[in-house]
Amino acid sequence: MPDPLFVFLLAIVAAVVIILSGLVPLRQALARRALEREGDAVTPGTLLRALKGRRPILLAVDTSGSMYTFRDVREAWMQAFREAGARVVTFDHELHLEPSDYIGGGTNFEAVRTYVESLPTHPVVVMLTDGVGVRFEPAKPDLWHWALVDDGFLQLATKHLQGMSTYTVHQEV
Repeated sequence: MPDPLFVFLLAIVAAVVIILSGLVPLRQALARRALEREGDAVTPGTLLRALKGRRPILLAVDTSGSMYTFRDVREAWMQAFREAGARVVTFDHELHLEPSDYIGGGTNFEAVRTYVESLPTHPVVVMLTDGVGVRFEPAKPDLWHWALVDDGFLQLATKHLQGMSTYTVHQEV
C-alpha cells in the first residue's frame, strides 16, 4: 500500500496541474473579452494574446496602393507577428508568400482566401488592411480577424464581414 503522505502530495501536484492548465485558456478568454471591450483600437500584442494557442496564425498584410501611408503600422505588425511565430504574407492584386516591400496595385482579398483554404490546417487569419476591396465569403468566417487601419472604412467593412471579427488598429507604433 502506498504511503499516505505520498498519495497526499501526489493529489496536491495533480490539483496544481489541473488549476494551472485551466489558467491558460482563462487568461486567453479574458484577453479576448478585453479586446472585445476595447473595440476602438487594437495593437498587434493585444490581438496576439487574444488569439494565442487557438491554431496556427497567419497575418496577411495589404500592400495595395491605398495602404501607402501606413508603412510604419505594417512593419510593426509584421515584426510582432513574426516574433510570435506566426506566418506572414503580403498581398495586393496577388498573394506574396515572401513578404514584399512593394506598395501599389489593387486589392484582392480572394487571393488570401484561396491560399488559406488550400492549406491542410485552416489557420486563424488576421488581415491587416484598410478594408478597401471586393467582398468575399470564406468557408470558416469565425477564423478571420480584420485589423482595419482606417476608421473611415470600419463601418462599411463590418457590413461586408458578417461572422468575422473586425478591429480598428491603434496607430501609434
